[in-house]
Amino acid sequence: MKNHFILAIICISFIGTSCSKVQDVAFQKENIAKEQNDALKITAEDQEIKDKYKELINQIGLNDREVSHSRFRSFLSETKHIKNKYEREKIQMNIYFYLGMHQEAYDLNEKQLAEKPSLEKQFVKCQLLEVLHRKQDEIRLCNEKLAQYIQKNLNLAPKDDPQYPYGEWGYLLAMYKAGYVEYKQKMEAFIASTTEERMKREFQDSYDVATEQK
Repeated sequence: MKNHFILAIICISFIGTSCSKVQDVAFQKENIAKEQNDALKITAEDQEIKDKYKELINQIGLNDREVSHSRFRSFLSETKHIKNKYEREKIQMNIYFYLGMHQEAYDLNEKQLAEKPSLEKQFVKCQLLEVLHRKQDEIRLCNEKLAQYIQKNLNLAPKDDPQYPYGEWGYLLAMYKAGYVEYKQKMEAFIASTTEERMKREFQDSYDVATEQK
């Protein structure tokens, strides 16, 4: 269940920070969307590059932004030598977000979506379309497809799971962002019916941002 709705939870936090801090989320120690890695096993050379990457992450707080950006830009060329496709693209995507290279992140995500579609990748696509200021029709279609992914997971998930409301909220929010204006009232009703205070605040925050953007 947690895997089904982890993206809906992340959706709340992204929208609550208006996506401007997406690069700060990129360096979580564990990747949000874990996939089975059917590529090559990690080689000693790959591990050496990964260790350099972790060292750079640990140094972020010790360097000013300009120094960190310069080092990560230089490091991008090294990532091309990672033979393990999953690890290579994961690191590249994190660096793209950190450096604000949103077009590059979008292009990589599109390639990954074509290879293996997932709710997580669809969510990233919708966020990047907004950051890139793409046409509203394109953003709406992306969110409609995202809502379909979430609904599919909702149909498979037990309703008594504590995380289930996040999935429901993610669906309502995606439908609203897809252009279905009647979902504004549905979101308001959902917030009003939520009794857990922390959850209620999160929903209200993301509602405020989404409606302001409209």
